[in-house]
Amino acid sequence: MRKIRIRRDPVLYLTALAELLILHFVLCYPGAVARGWPPLEPFWLVSIYIAFLGIGLLPAFDDFSYAPKTRWISLTAFSVASSIILGVVGANHASGRPSIGHLTGYLGVFYYEWFQVLLYAFTALFLAFPFVLCWESVCRGIWGRLREFSSPVPKPMGLRGLIRIVVSVGILCGILRFLISLKSWHFNRPFFFH
Repeated sequence: MRKIRIRRDPVLYLTALAELLILHFVLCYPGAVARGWPPLEPFWLVSIYIAFLGIGLLPAFDDFSYAPKTRWISLTAFSVASSIILGVVGANHASGRPSIGHLTGYLGVFYYEWFQVLLYAFTALFLAFPFVLCWESVCRGIWGRLREFSSPVPKPMGLRGLIRIVVSVGILCGILRFLISLKSWHFNRPFFFH
């Protein structure tokens, strides 16, 4: 079987990782501001884990075999941030009815239940961190059999690559904020605080 030959793109890897974190936030939002009754639909209970599966697409762009420390740091940062997001969901579901997230919004859970958020985030980190590292390693092996890179080491990222990451993540955040504001306006639900 002939391998697909592509150019290494660490900027695309890091951009996709940041966008997966944003997707994780958006998919966890209904759980973080749920009222408690009626319970969430089953799709929203499962959707908080979908972004973790997206980690398998990242090694298609770059495997960071030339810089394993960079790969490890970026995946660790993703695991910690996604665990904090899961901590907000857990703290909201653990609070009384109506839930604190429904009454105060997403950031209100941080403000009023910060200790519970940290406890749930620490618990989630024990599951998220090994899963993210193992899943990315397995998918790196699978992608290694399907594609090959045209150069062993890419050009340095530089300012242009950083600007590309910030602009693409900013555009995605703007689009998602607009969509959330439409939903908030339609259902008259606060996004952050009352």
